[in-house]
Amino acid sequence: MAQIWYYALDRQQLGPVSEEEMDRLAAAGTIRGNTLVWHAGMVGWEPYNAARGPEANAGALGFCSQCGASQPFSEMVRFGDAWVCAACKEPFTQRLRETGFVAQKFRYAGFWIRVLAKLIDSAILIAVYMPVSYLTSPMLLRTAGSGTLTPGFFLLEGGLLLFQIVGSGAYDIFFVWKYSATPGKMICGKKIVTAEGGRLTLGRATGRYFANYLSSLILGMGYLMVAFDDEKRALHDRICDTRVVDKLDRAKLDGAKLDGPRP
Repeated sequence: MAQIWYYALDRQQLGPVSEEEMDRLAAAGTIRGNTLVWHAGMVGWEPYNAARGPEANAGALGFCSQCGASQPFSEMVRFGDAWVCAACKEPFTQRLRETGFVAQKFRYAGFWIRVLAKLIDSAILIAVYMPVSYLTSPMLLRTAGSGTLTPGFFLLEGGLLLFQIVGSGAYDIFFVWKYSATPGKMICGKKIVTAEGGRLTLGRATGRYFANYLSSLILGMGYLMVAFDDEKRALHDRICDTRVVDKLDRAKLDGAKLDGPRP
């Protein structure tokens, strides 16, 4: 008898659906390789690729955990919960040997939640800058009102600008390197990781900060890429090979509240 399946999207349980409907949803891209699924008799929720492996349905399609291409399970190689197509097998195994990382299940941060995190960070920085601006503004106003702009005026104005540039850079680089997230992203429950799920080095955190300037060019088109990229990457994420993901780890995600039947 065919199994009745449930699947989880955005922490909501959907279903029931038949096996045939599950495979149609997978072929259409609604269900991906890391989408959690369950049916009666399973011990717990598992990624679609693992639950619908060749031993469950030899003709089912899965997704390569590296390139995302839809492939028959019979034409892919399994590494734990990760399925890897023939084209990605060699670089995947090489990276596995070098780093020890295996493919992880990420929940990528969307465009609007990243905008919110950015606004929170901007508000924090403005709160830091305001007292300094308040203390120096009388001197700037007196100099400007005198009609004579002295070297001291330009020195003070340049110092304020340098303070803002260095301060925002130190803020972003330190928190991303030390905590994998700026305070804005922490509040929004997100973190920044490498493609393998690791923490950023100081060098990569620094490079990502300066790559942000490229994303802001041409009306912020680099940021808008998040809305159209499969892994929600902005231009600076692509340059530095980083991802902004949910802070929830796999164990917490498996235990997230889902409506309807539970295993």
